[in-house]
Amino acid sequence: MHKLLSLVLVSLLFVSATCENMVSEEETYIYRERMISFVDSISKYAKEKDSDFIVIPQNGIQLLTESNQEIVLKPNKKYLNAIEGIGRESVFYGYNADDQATPEDARKYINRYLTACPDQRKNSNGH
Repeated sequence: MHKLLSLVLVSLLFVSATCENMVSEEETYIYRERMISFVDSISKYAKEKDSDFIVIPQNGIQLLTESNQEIVLKPNKKYLNAIEGIGRESVFYGYNADDQATPEDARKYINRYLTACPDQRKNSNGH
């Protein structure tokens, strides 16, 4: 069950991240909100079944923030409360090829999202 949920979530986040430049700003907002609600639903469902269940999506860093259109990114609290971490490959190496440094513009783009969300650790009640 855990592996299936992880596979579905990773696949959907990949589609979400790769479609961003193919849709209008309004459509982007809609699919972002739907993905965030989907992840939140998975998180709540899984944690009802197993309180130790954790959700760590792969990629989809744009969902960490309210919008990717702002100069100063604001953390998306609903999404951050649904996840316990995030996986993101190629932050420093391997973006274009293995054993090669990630280009500075790509590294800055990735880190902009990762650093926009300060430590959001939850207390023992999950909040």
